[in-house]
Amino acid sequence: MKKFLICGATGFIGKNVILGLSKNKNYQIHAVRFNRKAYDTPKMLFGIEQI
Repeated sequence: MKKFLICGATGFIGKNVILGLSKNKNYQIHAVRFNRKAYDTPKMLFGIEQI
């Protein structure tokens, strides 16, 4: 299993990287995000460890 750490997970690039990587179930994804309002963090981060 490959592990990925995505910095800026709620930004434009970070969101798209996570969406692409999350299609492969053999990847373990960890995400770093800045403190934003709850509505800025959509359901796309469900099941991804946020650091």
